[in-house]
Amino acid sequence: MNVVGSTHGSLGIRDGIVKRLAQRLNGNTCPRSAGIPRDADVIIGWRMRNLPGADKFIKRGGVIVYLDLGYFDETHYETFSISLNGVHGQSFKVRGLENMPERPKPELQPWKKGGSIVQVMAPGHPTDICKAQQVGGRAPQEWARNVAQEAEILGKKVQIRYHPRKLPPFIESVPPFEETFEEMYLAVTYSSTAATNTVVAGIPTVAYHKRSPAWDVCAQGTLERVTPDRAEWIHMLSYRQYDMLNPAELAVAADYITEGVAQIRGGRK
Repeated sequence: MNVVGSTHGSLGIRDGIVKRLAQRLNGNTCPRSAGIPRDADVIIGWRMRNLPGADKFIKRGGVIVYLDLGYFDETHYETFSISLNGVHGQSFKVRGLENMPERPKPELQPWKKGGSIVQVMAPGHPTDICKAQQVGGRAPQEWARNVAQEAEILGKKVQIRYHPRKLPPFIESVPPFEETFEEMYLAVTYSSTAATNTVVAGIPTVAYHKRSPAWDVCAQGTLERVTPDRAEWIHMLSYRQYDMLNPAELAVAADYITEGVAQIRGGRK
């Protein structure tokens, strides 16, 4: 199995993680600008959603290991997440994890029964992407406004939360995300990883696209409050998040990748 780490060359510790994972899997590295090597079986890289040739690579039996920031707010910038042949909620689901030891993860809070606010989380695409890329057939901010109007039928106060790094000109700042949880009746997202944290906090959540890592425990595209069991979901997700600075964690991450690749490639025989 030929493993190649695809590096940007300017991501510091993140490129370092790519190199160390490739080394643990007896692979090597190459710059992202070189594209996908012809003899590669597995490509590992940071934020490769728009990697040229990715679909063809996967169709011919290759596996792409997408790395990104972790899922849980408390450790978001100290951890990295792993997705296989699909980003976040669209990642290949590695089998057999239910019998594996517990991993670090936040404590699930009881599902909330009250709340007075429906919070619609606007997608955080950069401005230049907003002009060219549409979400569900509608530009991101338009999507948020339309869903907010639809949510008025619930009889609650509806507010749109814009990404703190992608605020429109008419908003100067937004409060920390966790400070908005107390009054929240329902959280609504298109595909944001923020849904992970509302679900952990016990806030019924709606996701409109399965790319959300919380897709399996959300109402899927309908403005409803659902409160499923979350124990298996968070256990599985914990096996996709690892500490950036702990060498022992890289070993576990490499084992997860190895098992996932074996299952994907084995399923094609």
